[in-house]
Amino acid sequence: MNQTIPKILHTTLWIIFRRLLKASTRFVVEGKEHLAAIGAPAIFASNHQSEMDPVLIPGALTPRSPFFPIYYVARGKGKYEDLHPLKKALYGGRFFQWLGAYPTR
Repeated sequence: MNQTIPKILHTTLWIIFRRLLKASTRFVVEGKEHLAAIGAPAIFASNHQSEMDPVLIPGALTPRSPFFPIYYVARGKGKYEDLHPLKKALYGGRFFQWLGAYPTR
């Protein structure tokens, strides 16, 4: 997968969402210093309590991080039929590919 589009999109969204997170929440990142010992690549696994995971995980990092852009595994386009029409249009399609999501089969 080409890294240019996800990198540009992640950086742009990071600028927007990081400001929103700081203005609207007490967004605190703990343990970030331990990432230096891990090095890239790494797997960040979330338990998906909400649809905010793709915003919160990159929001905890910076665009200069060796972990940027973050790539995801997501259901394929046809697996989102039970959702609201707006989510159905965004989820699993071209937008997810631009974000760096790999569809499951």
